[in-house]
Amino acid sequence: MNDGSSVDQASSSLPVQRVQTAAAPCCGGGTSESQALTSNVTAGDAIVVTIGWFTTAPGSTASIASVTDTLGNAFTLIPSSYALETNVADYGNGNFYSEIAYAKASPPGADTITFTLTGSVTFSLLYVVETTPCTLDAASGGNGSSGAPNAGTVTIAVDGELAVAMTDMDPSTTATGSGLLPGPGWSMQSSGVAEAIFGQEIEEAVPAGPLVGVFDGNGNSGQWMASMAAFESP
Repeated sequence: MNDGSSVDQASSSLPVQRVQTAAAPCCGGGTSESQALTSNVTAGDAIVVTIGWFTTAPGSTASIASVTDTLGNAFTLIPSSYALETNVADYGNGNFYSEIAYAKASPPGADTITFTLTGSVTFSLLYVVETTPCTLDAASGGNGSSGAPNAGTVTIAVDGELAVAMTDMDPSTTATGSGLLPGPGWSMQSSGVAEAIFGQEIEEAVPAGPLVGVFDGNGNSGQWMASMAAFESP
C-alpha cells in the first residue's frame, strides 16, 4: 500500500551538476602529472579525475600508484572504468591506458590534483571536474580500433546523473588533423590533436536507463581506449 509519503527514486533525485573543469590534455610524461583548478572548491563537492597515459615501448607497462590533491582528499580509483589498448601501431606497439578516480565531500579551498604512476611513461593526460555532491553509480571501459571510440554502455539508476568519459585515439588509419567530436547527448570539454587525438566529454541531467560512452572520431579512425563513469546524488 502506498500512503503517498514516498516517491519514485528516479524522479526525486537532485541532479548532479558540473561546477568547474580543468585539463592538462597533453603532453605530460614521466611518472606524474598535476593540474590546478581555477576556482576554489566548494565544501562538500566531489572531484572527478580522468587519466590517460601512454607507453611507446613494447612490453613497457605502468599503472596508477596514487591520486592525491592539496586539500587532502581520499581518491578512489574505479577499476570498472579501466581501459587498455595494447600494441598501438603508431606508438611503437606500446600501450594506451585510461582510468577514472573520484573523491567525495571535499573540504573547501584552492586545489591541485596529482596522479603518480608506477613507472615512467611517454605521454599522459589529466582532466578534472568538480561536481556538486555525488557518489559513483556505474562505470565502464573499452578499447578497439574504429572511428568511434566507445567506453561501453552502463545502466543509469536515477534521473539527473552526471557522466564523464575520456578517450585517446591513434589516427594511424586516417587523419584529418581535427580533434574529436562528442557523442550524441554529450558535450565536449577538452579536445586536441598531438601525435594522437584525445578528449573528455560530459553529459549532465542523464536520464535513468542505458548510457553509451561514445565519441565521434570526426573523420579519424584508429586504435583507441576509452573510460566512462556516471555519478548520482548521495
